[in-house]
Amino acid sequence: MRTASGSSTGKGETDLRRLADILGAMAHTEALATLSEELPDLSPAALRMVLEQASHLLQEVAASRRSRQPAPRSLVLHIDGAARGNPGPAGIGVVMWDEAGDFREEHEAYIGEATNNVAEYEALLFGLRKARELGYTAIKVFSDSELIVRQIRGEYRVKHPRLRKFYDQVQDLLRSFDAVEIAHVPRGMNTRADLLANRAIEAALRDRQKGAAPRRGRGAG
Repeated sequence: MRTASGSSTGKGETDLRRLADILGAMAHTEALATLSEELPDLSPAALRMVLEQASHLLQEVAASRRSRQPAPRSLVLHIDGAARGNPGPAGIGVVMWDEAGDFREEHEAYIGEATNNVAEYEALLFGLRKARELGYTAIKVFSDSELIVRQIRGEYRVKHPRLRKFYDQVQDLLRSFDAVEIAHVPRGMNTRADLLANRAIEAALRDRQKGAAPRRGRGAG
């Protein structure tokens, strides 16, 4: 849902662009002759130049307004981590939508040898860092790992020392957001993130078969 201020800014930008288009069109239509009659001290060529310059200026103002618009407040993340073996070659997948339901970007990355749970935490950390980098203040995270979701929500204890390190990093990042929701979803509702995580692994395994070092941290945005 858009805020009122965001909606007002968008309308103002649209109005400016519409006016710029009108002025630009007037410079090359019969309206120019009418203006010449109303302003006899200016030649048609001078009037055309004034209209074109005014149109260009309004386009620049509209673009400036657009660049100052705040990022949408809430970001939806679908995350997944996968490992071939436990531990084994591992990858992460992250898919992002904004609060209006519009697709923002997606990422896949090979993270080396890891367990499934470590890969899930790595995917979550990547998504949180990216959300903060993009300027979002509220996030909704969906994962098909019930263990990770329940640990982050404080419903399960984090017993493994290595997972505890990841858990602490996640909690530190979560404190930088104004609002956080994290929920478990069935694997069938997380298919794109799962595909990305496995695609990163497959690319790394192909590199290994060719005798090349697997490429780590590949993103697709």
